[in-house]
Parts: sequence; structure tokens; C-alpha cells
Amino acid sequence: MDNVQAYVHTYFSAVHGDFNLLQQMNQLALTKYSEMTETATEVEGQVATVFEKYKQFAPFLQQIDQMDVSLSHLEAAARSLDEYTRRLELRFRKL
Repeated sequence: MDNVQAYVHTYFSAVHGDFNLLQQMNQLALTKYSEMTETATEVEGQVATVFEKYKQFAPFLQQIDQMDVSLSHLEAAARSLDEYTRRLELRFRKL
């Protein structure tokens, strides 16, 4: 009888230890998830701030794109003018 009682006591002590360990692991997981939630909330706020700043800069970016197109047209006109000037110079030299 003493052996059975010792076995049952040891078994339940081990089970109790397992449950305590599981409870500690759950508490640590809860703490980690809580930290991760805080971090995600902070990141969400920062992303929202960046998005708002991007929306504020969007008109300026559009102006830059328009200026780039205009500059490309200006460069093409300058190349055409340069080529025309060279042809005129060649004609003038032939005269």
C-alpha cells in the first residue's frame, strides 16, 4: 500500500510540476504576444504617418514628373536646334 501511495504521490507531483511549467510558459507567451501587439500598434501608427506624409508630397511628386516630361521635350528641342544649326553652318561654309 505504501508503494502505491508513493507512486500516486510522485505521479501527481510530476503532473503538478508539468502544469506549473505549462502555466509559466503560457504567461511568458502572453507577455510576448502583448509586446508584439504593442509593437504592431506602434508600427501601424508609423505607417499611417508615413502614408499621410506621402499623400502630402504627392502633388510635388506629380510636379516633378511633369517637369521631367517638360525637360525631356526641351532636350529634344535642343538636339533638333543643334542639328539644324550644324546644317546651317555647313550651308554657310559652302557659300
